[in-house]
Amino acid sequence: MRRYAGLWWVMLRASVSAQMQYRVNFVVSVLTGLIYSFVGLALVWLITSRFQTIGGWTFAQIAFVYGLRQTVHGVWVLCTGELIAMPHLIREGRLDRYLVRPVSPLFQVMTKRIILAATGDVTAGIGMLLAGAAAAGISWTAWNVLFVLLTIAGGVLVQGSFYLGLAALSIRVVELRSLIFVVGDLFAAFGGYPMHAFTRPAQVVFTFVLPIAFVAYLPAAVLLGETGSLTMPAFLAYGAPVVGGLLFGGALLIWRNCLNHYQGAGH
Repeated sequence: MRRYAGLWWVMLRASVSAQMQYRVNFVVSVLTGLIYSFVGLALVWLITSRFQTIGGWTFAQIAFVYGLRQTVHGVWVLCTGELIAMPHLIREGRLDRYLVRPVSPLFQVMTKRIILAATGDVTAGIGMLLAGAAAAGISWTAWNVLFVLLTIAGGVLVQGSFYLGLAALSIRVVELRSLIFVVGDLFAAFGGYPMHAFTRPAQVVFTFVLPIAFVAYLPAAVLLGETGSLTMPAFLAYGAPVVGGLLFGGALLIWRNCLNHYQGAGH
């Protein structure tokens, strides 16, 4: 573990050096992340200013959910965002060189380029999370702080597990970029809203098929004291941070199985 922590630090420094060569592009990328995040929240404000609530939740409550999801997204991009490049690595035969090095191929893929521009998403997410919490009356007890940190870690693993699973399947079928982008769009489009605002079939899909609800909505219900309004068992909300670990563990098994059958893009 210490070895990989040291390697990650080396890769982080290399990424900083590389991306700082084009400082204007880096600043623009960070600002784009900030603007994109706040534009999405502005849309929520426009809806709630007209209808007061969405699914019975106020703008302050939804801002907290939205900020939590945006923070998870930013941290995910920083930690594992390069998984989306797997089809490209396979198609060009670049995955082969990772397999002959004495370092985990998955670690090499995830640290190939650490996307520092995602700090804009993280900054916006934390800002919205804190502002939403203050407006919604969340008190920052030791338990709430711990639960938020566990939620962010669990949410990163939930989102990362699907990208890792799709990256693994890319080893077998090579081209899955369209499906990868669809999954990303679904997380972005629905992850920042209370799930009970959607139809019952959509709630089931976003909880048990593509578990977007575990990223922000369910743990936010715990912190906001809204577990009584859930249309699903409350224990799912309290156990939300655990789900990410279970899903990521399953995705790792799929990764290892697919990697054992890798024959190169030309086969």
